[in-house]
Amino acid sequence: MTAPNPSTALARVVVDELTRHGLSQFVAAPGSRSAAAVIASASHPDTNLRMSLDERSAAFFALGVGRASGIPSAVICTSGSAVANLMPAVVEAAAAGVPLVLLTCDRPPELHNTGANQTMAQTGFFDRQTRFAADLGPGEDRPETVNMWRTTVDQAVSAAMGSPPGPVQINLVFREPTSPVTDDGRATAEPFQSPLGGEGARPSVSLGFVSIVPELPQDLISDVDARRGVVVCGESSPEAARSLGDHLGWPVLIEARAGGRSDDVVTAYQHLGHREDLIPEMVIRLGAAGVSSSMLRLLGMDIPQVMVDPHGRWLDPMRSAAWSIRADAHSFWRVMSDKLPRATDTTWRDTWLGADSEVRKIIDQVVDGYDHLTSARVARDVAAATPRTLVVGSSLPIRDVDAFSWRTPHQVVSNRGLSGIDGFVSTTLGVATTDPMTVGLCGDLTFLHDNNGLLLEQKPSLTLVVVDNRGGRMFEELPHARHAPQFDRLFTTPHGRDLAILADFHDLEYVLAEAPEDLGEITGTDSIRLIHVPIDPVKDREAREQIKQAVSQV
Repeated sequence: MTAPNPSTALARVVVDELTRHGLSQFVAAPGSRSAAAVIASASHPDTNLRMSLDERSAAFFALGVGRASGIPSAVICTSGSAVANLMPAVVEAAAAGVPLVLLTCDRPPELHNTGANQTMAQTGFFDRQTRFAADLGPGEDRPETVNMWRTTVDQAVSAAMGSPPGPVQINLVFREPTSPVTDDGRATAEPFQSPLGGEGARPSVSLGFVSIVPELPQDLISDVDARRGVVVCGESSPEAARSLGDHLGWPVLIEARAGGRSDDVVTAYQHLGHREDLIPEMVIRLGAAGVSSSMLRLLGMDIPQVMVDPHGRWLDPMRSAAWSIRADAHSFWRVMSDKLPRATDTTWRDTWLGADSEVRKIIDQVVDGYDHLTSARVARDVAAATPRTLVVGSSLPIRDVDAFSWRTPHQVVSNRGLSGIDGFVSTTLGVATTDPMTVGLCGDLTFLHDNNGLLLEQKPSLTLVVVDNRGGRMFEELPHARHAPQFDRLFTTPHGRDLAILADFHDLEYVLAEAPEDLGEITGTDSIRLIHVPIDPVKDREAREQIKQAVSQV
């Protein structure tokens, strides 16, 4: 590779080194200072660059790619306020442990602290949120420069995919010209003479990650052997959770975010909190858990609790854990199965599964008894009909999937790191690049909050199911509903917008689903299909209350 100017050299080297680590998905918003990086990304044979009109949406698209694939995507932005628009996705990636590469393009040092347009301090802008941040400085044609660029990219990718994964920032300082010429009519530069490297397919520094089998404390093994407990699978492996539960003779409670729910695990635990005969003596938690208040109550009980996380994250919002084990779920199960004999008495687990089955049947009878759609039925039916990947809005929809979905696809994605509703559409589009059968499920406010994400070019095929209950109905479950004046105006914020008009504006395939049979086939489109599900909030509250009353008798 060669380059007609230093800025083009810097951009080409950075993009090339990223692709050598397996990064192929790039997304950018239009800008001037980022021209060299965008052109290099568009020109590289191993990249797929998409343009977005909005930096916030672009960053959430990249987040979705990283969530679904485990390989970071790179988001490119110009200088100034564009960088600040990346922050919502950055904090979600940091909290959720999602790899993400930020290529923030900057103006040269001579323009800083002068009042120059679109110029601010960008290096370290994200401070505590990033796993790594580096400023590569303006391109200088010296023998050691290219190696410094490539190995810094290697460091960044290593940190992004490290333990825990997360966002990294590479600040790219570009002097004009930023187009691939020596003279753009406004500025001139000498050609970059040093070789850009990149011979062969390997990066400058190849990365490797080794999983270490943990040594477990003897008192933990003794407690597990002596107690009857439950295995809670949060954002972790449902297969490992099942194997652990089978070996111990304990019921396995699988949260919606884990995916892979089926009849052999407990899924209706939210509705069993009143059952004293189901109170465990111990809890083993695999990954981040606690979507519902009922799960948080379980995790807050004054009983021995074990948190297991591959990155050693402190996932204990109720401050009730007695052990923190840094291990992936499969390694933890293998060590535990080596230390303890396989349980032969399954009475405890069978009691849980029997209660779970009874509650599920009662709830199904209630929701199937209506001739109109309820939020509970939409959550149950959409999750069951999604073949592989379901992306769920982080407000009421993920709670409904957790409470009413007995079968879920293998992968369920939800931005529950910080649980904001922002960036949902863009995240779902990013996920859909890895699976053309992806389905998104969200509420109306969540959809409206990021509908400009649909302005992305090269959109993948996708089905979006939007539960339109006229505002943010999750707030009705909180004390504000009983005590706040002007509750609807201040909290549920009904918008009064017609989603059919919005679908037409974005050239979406539009389906109106007003009855259960209208949901139909939710996958199989080669475009973006919007399934609009209007929900009467009054009738929906009545249905939720009927469910509560019915299961309280079990």
